[in-house]
Amino acid sequence: MLGSEKKPFYYVIVLLLGSLIAWLIATSKPAPIVTPLAVPKDVVVDVALFDVKSHRVWLKSQGLVTAEITSVLSAQVAGRIKQIDNAFVAGGRFEDGQVLLSLEDDDYRNAIFNAEAELANAQQLLASELGKVKQAKREWRDLGDKASNDLFLRTPQLASARSAVAGAEAYLQQAQLNLSRTKIKAPFTGQLLSKHADLGQYVSQGMPLADIYSTASAEVRLPITADQRALITVGSKGSHQVNLFAKYGAKQVKWTAYIDRIEAAVDVNSRQYYLVASLKNPFQPLTKPQLETNSLEPPNPPLAIGQYLTAKIEGDYVDGSIRIPRKALRQQNLIWLLINGRLVNQAIIPLQIDRDFALVQLPKSFDGQRDLAVIVSDLPFAFEGMQLLASNAEQRHNTQADSMPVSDTNALPE
Repeated sequence: MLGSEKKPFYYVIVLLLGSLIAWLIATSKPAPIVTPLAVPKDVVVDVALFDVKSHRVWLKSQGLVTAEITSVLSAQVAGRIKQIDNAFVAGGRFEDGQVLLSLEDDDYRNAIFNAEAELANAQQLLASELGKVKQAKREWRDLGDKASNDLFLRTPQLASARSAVAGAEAYLQQAQLNLSRTKIKAPFTGQLLSKHADLGQYVSQGMPLADIYSTASAEVRLPITADQRALITVGSKGSHQVNLFAKYGAKQVKWTAYIDRIEAAVDVNSRQYYLVASLKNPFQPLTKPQLETNSLEPPNPPLAIGQYLTAKIEGDYVDGSIRIPRKALRQQNLIWLLINGRLVNQAIIPLQIDRDFALVQLPKSFDGQRDLAVIVSDLPFAFEGMQLLASNAEQRHNTQADSMPVSDTNALPE
């Protein structure tokens, strides 16, 4: 009985001790630190300033070197080749009128002797006929008849004799011409591309002997797309400059050419247009003084037929345009502008995009505007009206970059 009376007392003591411990824990907990809300900071972005003005478009293309004038050297008479010139080899250079091949000419000299003999006979017959005509006229006067007769006066016989002389003269001229054609001469100053005959070979009339081309000028056919065609107006000859490039090892060489014309037909497979660039004297070899020069810009090596060249073609001026870093493009047809400290999405027309830069056209409402602020930084998220802060250092840097001419910032097309 005694033990059972003490149990409620123990329960009360345990309850009191538990309450005391809970109160001590609650009252000894440090007060929470109240942190004030941070004021959001403006996002700092890199901005480039541009003047909206006219910019020239440069079109990229490529093509192979061809000669403006190519020809097949053919034999005009038949015969065996008895002599060839040192220039009659692939790559050989020759001058206008230079004898490249000589054919055996004995038969043609004999033909001249025969033609001269026939001419002498014809001239003798004509002289005899003239004497007979004079005799007939005297006899006719002696008869006292005023009426004359062509047959009696030998008019037909005289005409036949004169025709025989003219025919003999023509035959002699043809024989002399055939003899001169045994010397096969170059029709222009040029270079031999390939030959089809050699010493001792018999050639027939009209047989091709060699492929030759003129070294006076070269052409490069440059394909452009329909979009590029809209950016160039081909007017008078030489109105658009073309910079042509080739690599010789690690060295890059540049030639200056001009657009000569645009071909009349569009390629049926690629649907591309073809511009034809022309440049003068591109095949001339370097002279000894040129090879020995110590100039910082040595002369260009001669071009070769079939050589591959890349090209930058001078196009038209486009109004209301700016040339921006490529990274400033958003989805190829959008840029971000910073206006009154806020982001503005602006639609543009991309005209030309290369590795580092892009030429874009803005709406006409921007014509003539100065210091147009274009955001060139990437943002993890962006929305219309977003508040931003520009970086002044980047503004000056990119403003200067925009003033550089297109030909200097990207000399070699990709």
